Amino acid sequence: MNSKNLNHKLTGSGALLDENGSLREAGWANSLVYDYSRSMVKANKSRLKEWDYYHIIDNKGKYAVSFTFADNGYMGLIDCSVFDFVTKEKFSATEIPIINTDLIAGLPGEGFGSFSETIDAMVKLRPENLTFHTLCIKNAADFARKKSNINAW
Repeated sequence: MNSKNLNHKLTGSGALLDENGSLREAGWANSLVYDYSRSMVKANKSRLKEWDYYHIIDNKGKYAVSFTFADNGYMGLIDCSVFDFVTKEKFSATEIPIINTDLIAGLPGEGFGSFSETIDAMVKLRPENLTFHTLCIKNAADFARKKSNINAW
C-alpha cells in the first residue's frame, strides 16, 4: 500500500475483497462502506487475522478513545485507549481473552504416542478450556472413502 492510499476516503459500496481475495480499495472510512465476507478470503484459514479499530474524538479535539478488537483464530485481543490531548496523557488497557482448545483424537497418521505429546503441549499453554473429541467419519464424506489411510488405535 503506498502513502497516497492513507489519505484516500472510501466512498464505494459492495464487496471489500475482489474475486482473488485481495482488497478492492485501500483507504479509510468514517462508516461501513464495504461488505466483508470471511468466505472470500483466499489465504489459509490459520493465517486469517481479523481486526476492528474504532477511534472517536470529542468535537473540541481535547479527548479521544480508541478500541481494538482482534480475532487471530487461536486467540483474541481487546484494547481500549483513552487520550487526553490537553495533558498529553494516555491510558491503555489490553486483555487477551481466554484460550479455548479443541483436540481431535484418531486423525490419520496419529497414534497414541503422538496424541499424548499433543496433550502435553496443550497443557503447557494452560488454556482455560481443553476439549477432547474423537474422530467420527460420516459415510458420505470423502474421508470415509479413504479408510485405508486411517490408523486404528
